[in-house]
Amino acid sequence: MLEDVFDRLAPQICDSHVHVGKWSDGFHFTPADVSNNLSKLGLRKWAVSSTSTVDEDYEQVKSEFNALLVSSPEQVVPLLWVTPEMVNRSEDFSLYSDIPFRGFKIHRYANEWDLTGRQIKTLMGAARLKRIPVLIHTGWTPESEAGNFGGICNEFEDVRIILAHGRPLDQTIKVMGDNANIYVDTAYMTEEDIGELSQTLGNDRILFGTDFPLDEYFYPDESIMERYKKRVNTLVAMFGEDVFLTWANRNFDKVFGV
Repeated sequence: MLEDVFDRLAPQICDSHVHVGKWSDGFHFTPADVSNNLSKLGLRKWAVSSTSTVDEDYEQVKSEFNALLVSSPEQVVPLLWVTPEMVNRSEDFSLYSDIPFRGFKIHRYANEWDLTGRQIKTLMGAARLKRIPVLIHTGWTPESEAGNFGGICNEFEDVRIILAHGRPLDQTIKVMGDNANIYVDTAYMTEEDIGELSQTLGNDRILFGTDFPLDEYFYPDESIMERYKKRVNTLVAMFGEDVFLTWANRNFDKVFGV
């Protein structure tokens, strides 16, 4: 019965937080595996960034996106994971124009971003000019907590900014309450925290995201496909189909301009 719910909704589901590329401990999520698994799940769209960027291996990143765009051209929404060094090399981002990116991603835990510095303001200015969103990792370490990004969110109030994971929740709610341009994704967020977000701020700025396929690393003894279906089924059972599709369909289109 629950699998029937997932199968019925899958063609409408968009995942705002997917990865491809090199990961820690020798893990490498290949374009073929990511594309094949998400195609088997039957998702409508997925926004994907490459973890290979952490190694400053832009040729690898380009190769991964080319492979994804060949295998899943209608589903892939490329997000360019940007480091400060990448901004230094090409402040207008023309050096990276051979990837048809439709958003940026930054990760302060993985890369040393100065939140008042030239590089991040250059990136945010480019996002404003290109009218594309910026996905920002939050959590795990103090420098990545959501509250740290309140200033940049205020300064660039016309840029759509997604606080990935929404960590910690109280800071996320504060930043979102202060800025109408801020969204949050549900990747590795507890159902309880999602419920508090929904009750406090409504559903128009929540995006369904999963960090797929990182479950393969964090839960090696479980099927990542079954975990994905279970997550969707749980959210639908708790919040209802209409609310879930607001997160996983309508808000995705609004943020990524699909």
